Amino acid sequence: MGDAKVIQNDRRNRIKLDIKSIRAFLPLVMILMTLIASLAIGIIGYVNGQNGLQKASVAELSTLASSRAQLLASKLNSVKMELGNIASGSDVKFVLQELNAALKEKDIPNILKYFQEPETASKRAELTGAREKTVYAYKHINVHDAFATSWLHAGYDDVYVLNEKGDIIYSVTKSSDFLKNVGSDELSETDLSEMFEKAKIAPKGTQFVSDLQKYNPTGGMPTIFLTQPVWVAPIFGKPQFSGMVAIRLESHFFDSVIANHENLGKTGQTFLTDGAGLSLSKIPLVSGPTALIQTVEYEVISDVASDGKPSSGIAQSANGSSIMVAAVAVDFADKNWVLIAERSVEESLASITTMRNGMIFGGVIVLIIAGIVAIMVSRAITNPLSKLRSTMHTLSNGNLQAKTDGKYWITELSDMAKSLLVFKDNAIARE
Repeated sequence: MGDAKVIQNDRRNRIKLDIKSIRAFLPLVMILMTLIASLAIGIIGYVNGQNGLQKASVAELSTLASSRAQLLASKLNSVKMELGNIASGSDVKFVLQELNAALKEKDIPNILKYFQEPETASKRAELTGAREKTVYAYKHINVHDAFATSWLHAGYDDVYVLNEKGDIIYSVTKSSDFLKNVGSDELSETDLSEMFEKAKIAPKGTQFVSDLQKYNPTGGMPTIFLTQPVWVAPIFGKPQFSGMVAIRLESHFFDSVIANHENLGKTGQTFLTDGAGLSLSKIPLVSGPTALIQTVEYEVISDVASDGKPSSGIAQSANGSSIMVAAVAVDFADKNWVLIAERSVEESLASITTMRNGMIFGGVIVLIIAGIVAIMVSRAITNPLSKLRSTMHTLSNGNLQAKTDGKYWITELSDMAKSLLVFKDNAIARE
């Protein structure tokens, strides 16, 4: 009867575990220790990985911004070199002397009709003057190929030659400003007019670069002008101001250099701003035009604009998401331009997020294994202990015939069982 109660109690204990019992306490301690260790290792690894990846992402964006800023500056400086070559070349002198002299007031309607008949700039640039009967068109043939080739291969939007009065006596694309004077109603408020006024009083070889502004004669496209005065010596006398050469670049010239966001992921992009954050180029991931329209408010822009040193940090995009931003000054002329490289924090740290998810999954597996091992170890201890306790209970009830086994794989339990055998033998001897 006593044995049945012990067995029944053991069964109840298996169903309802006491937290103070070894059967429950040991697995819980092992699982808790495993959990603490896993959390400590996971948090340390995650934080270190996140910091390392963030630094690497910022370094990547900074390197990209720097390389594209240098590339853009190099492209623009090559335009300045080409401008100098054009201004000092024989073709410009021919335009200012021969072509200028051939331009007669009575021929202007026919010249405009011929050169401006095509609707596109590329088609107008193909016209050499071969089918037009004016003297201007005849002499135009001698120089146009050289200017048009330079315009085509370099990606300029136009090349102008202005005489000493400010008349645009030559342009490659013959847009609506062709044969206009910079003092006319159409051009007087443009940067081209301002550049001409500066060129008239500038020393020979001086170059000017305008700010990016809308140029109404070409439909308000964001435009900069690079200009240089031309000095020509008459047959007898010293060189004197004879006109100006101007190269017109629209904002897509910047886009062709910096707007490529290949290898930047889905949210990465590079673009150009002024020191106040006004976009000077296309922002690739924004639909529609952005040059001179959209302003970005990143603290790093003002930092670079103020001291010229590269800067990076975390900013908020227009849609409220966190982005990594690197900003670098563009070293060109006297312009306070800033090149921006950016990418979302989420995409930049995508690999660490994957690692975190893997660590969580791995941690769960470790906890399951630890729980199984803990239960096995616990049972390996508690089952023999329960058997020994049952034997002790039987002996205490006076049943000295109960079988007593002194062999246990745990040394302490084996010692207890041997002591119990001695107790049993002594009790039998007393009887």
